[in-house]
Amino acid sequence: MLCSWGFLVAFLYSQTVPLFSLYLSRTYGASGRQIGLFYLALSISTIAVTYLTGKLSDKWGNRKAYILVGIFAGALAMSLYSLKTSFNAVLLISVGVFSILYISTPQIVAVAREYFDREWAPANVPFLNSVLRACFAFGWIAGVPIGFLIANRYGFTVLYIYLGIGYLSLFLLIAGFLQGHVSLERPEVTAPDKEAMKDANTGVWLAFLSFSLLYGVNHAYMINLPLFIEQRVSGSPAHAGYLMALAALIEIPVLLASGVLAKRMSIAKLLAAGSFCSLILYVGMLLTNTLIHLYVLQILNGLFIGLIAGLGLTWFQDQDKNQLGKLSSIYSITMTMGYILGSLVLLVASLFGQHLFLYSINAGFSALATIIIFGIGTSSGRHVRKLSEARAKA
Repeated sequence: MLCSWGFLVAFLYSQTVPLFSLYLSRTYGASGRQIGLFYLALSISTIAVTYLTGKLSDKWGNRKAYILVGIFAGALAMSLYSLKTSFNAVLLISVGVFSILYISTPQIVAVAREYFDREWAPANVPFLNSVLRACFAFGWIAGVPIGFLIANRYGFTVLYIYLGIGYLSLFLLIAGFLQGHVSLERPEVTAPDKEAMKDANTGVWLAFLSFSLLYGVNHAYMINLPLFIEQRVSGSPAHAGYLMALAALIEIPVLLASGVLAKRMSIAKLLAAGSFCSLILYVGMLLTNTLIHLYVLQILNGLFIGLIAGLGLTWFQDQDKNQLGKLSSIYSITMTMGYILGSLVLLVASLFGQHLFLYSINAGFSALATIIIFGIGTSSGRHVRKLSEARAKA
């Protein structure tokens, strides 16, 4: 059931955010600067809301309420978008209402992790998390073309009415089937426990930095790809869609395989391997000059996304199972930070030579992320064991 909710959340969300720029430009005549401001404001509000609710959910425990509030906010925002108002009104709706939708995904994966820990052997958790992540990926693959089809054929008013009904239906589905969840009583934090938590938190924020870098350069890569194809290899920009589809086809089996490999290998080492694949990908982008090379490079792109997205969530959650809401939210925020960072990278690259400069930055950031992940991988296991032992003694 949790997988179906993950699929539906991603399916509906993927028909919203990718179309915002088209919606704003067609409906309100928004300029590129206004659209950039819109995405920046939405990202900042999303980060604040997601992090705050992640911490509160660990403290108060009723994750069902947070999930339902998030989904209902999505339904309300879609209804308001269907009314032709103004750019400023849409900006306020997005910051004040739509951003609340973002709290639902971290809470769903936190509930799922608590269920996996309760009902399954620890060795199976990475695979189960990877399956859940694959459900989100399938939702994205299915949703984006449907959203563009409806918007182009019937207009944005019909699209947002349909999405509003979709979110409301999902709200009723979750309200009817998700049983009330109350977190287990948390143990008293002793002095050695605090020390272990401090060590683990240092690793979490270093991982936050590295994942933000990786998602940021990937975001810049995807936006730049159509121009790169047209200007560097003299091909049709339409190939960008084919390349992304190929990467997605590779990503899904890698997602599932990563969960199986995690039974036999360190998750941190697999994450470092995924980060290293991104480094080789961007070095390849610096050297390529044919479409064939680009298609071959999608193997590395699929490995990168499959390993990082498949196991990243599990690694964050493993750092402290008493803070699953907070840690799941931090992982989710790395993607939003990636969007901001990727946009800044594109802006800087446009001033200093675009393609060559862009992929040089991407390769440098990927190398830095790989070093950080490899470094924290050698110590995170020790911190987790130390934290668990301290709680056992408490």
